[in-house]
Amino acid sequence: MAALAVHGYCVIAPDLRGTGASDRPPSGYDKDTQAEDMRELLAQLGIHGAVR
Repeated sequence: MAALAVHGYCVIAPDLRGTGASDRPPSGYDKDTQAEDMRELLAQLGIHGAVR
């Protein structure tokens, strides 16, 4: 992440529900829900427009 930040990127590394070390709820960790979680996170952070 530091190598990307040096080149001007803002690096965000969320632990999405159902992946990594997060809890695994009985539902809600499909790709559509994860994408919506990311949209909401970016909106809360005030990030609008294209992301990579």
